[in-house]
Amino acid sequence: MDNYNKGFAIVLSVLLFLTMSVMASILVLISLDQNKKNRITDNYQQSFYTAETALMKGQDYLKNLSNPPSSNSVNFSGNTCSDQFLNFLTPTTIIYRKNDGLENIIAYNNNEELEVMKQYNFEFIIKFEGSGTSSKNSGEKSGESIDMGSGYNQTQNSSAEVNFYRIYSCGIHDSGNTAAIEALVSISK
Repeated sequence: MDNYNKGFAIVLSVLLFLTMSVMASILVLISLDQNKKNRITDNYQQSFYTAETALMKGQDYLKNLSNPPSSNSVNFSGNTCSDQFLNFLTPTTIIYRKNDGLENIIAYNNNEELEVMKQYNFEFIIKFEGSGTSSKNSGEKSGESIDMGSGYNQTQNSSAEVNFYRIYSCGIHDSGNTAAIEALVSISK
C-alpha cells in the first residue's frame, strides 16, 4: 500500500509541473502580445507626432512666401502617404509637396536617437482652396494665435482678401504605421 502512495505522489507532482508549465507559457505569450501591441501603439503615436511636425512645416512654408501661389503642377512620385490616403488629389490642384525624413529636421544627441528618427518620414501637401474676404467686426478680439503668440487682445474693424489653403500631412513609420491629418489655413493677400 505504501508503494501505491509513492506512485500517486509522483503522478501528482508531474501533473502539477505540467499545469504550471502551461500557465507560464500562456503568461509569456500574453506578455509578448501586449509588448507587440504597445510597440505598435508607440509607433502610431510617433507617426502622429511626425504628421503634426509636417503640418507645421507646411504652415511655415506658407508663412515664409511673400506671395503664395494659387496654382501649380506638382509631380506625384514615390511611395508616400499620398499614394495611400490622398489619391483623390490631382497634380494640378497641388501647389507644393514635400517629403522628408524626421532626422533631417530634429536635432539628436546620439546614434541611438538617430536610428529611431530614421524610421519616420513625413510628407505634406498644400492645396489651394480658393479666395475670399475675411471680415472682422469692430470691437475687442481675443484668443489664441500661432502668429501672435500664446494669447492676444486686439481691436479691429476691417476686411481683408485672403487665400485659403488646405495642408494635408502624414507621418510614416517603416513598419507601415501611418497617421494622416489636415488643416485649413488662411493667408492674407
